[in-house]
Amino acid sequence: MIRPAIILIIDDELGFVAWLGVTLAANGYATLPATSLSAAKQLLEELSAIPDLVVMNVELGGTMELIEALRRANVALKVIAIEDTTPPARPIEVDGMHSRSEADWLMTVERVLDLRNASGAS
Repeated sequence: MIRPAIILIIDDELGFVAWLGVTLAANGYATLPATSLSAAKQLLEELSAIPDLVVMNVELGGTMELIEALRRANVALKVIAIEDTTPPARPIEVDGMHSRSEADWLMTVERVLDLRNASGAS
């Protein structure tokens, strides 16, 4: 059995984190929702998890350092920045951007993880 992609969701808006986590989990993804960087780090450490994708609010302090550390553990790590936030002072290389208010998150996640192409969808 293929393991589901692990998606770390970091945003300070609890409603968004919960909604996206439930939405993605209902579609077969393993989700790790966190409302702060410290909560995200603790969750990753406790579960010994290495995410495949991070959906994050880049306004949260320390995001660059976290992404750099995660990319050392998983060079194929993908990042989606929540686009209705201000870009960080030091740009983080992202694979996509998406607004909290848009509804097609599942399609964005699949595109960034390149699952739509892998499954034969166009």
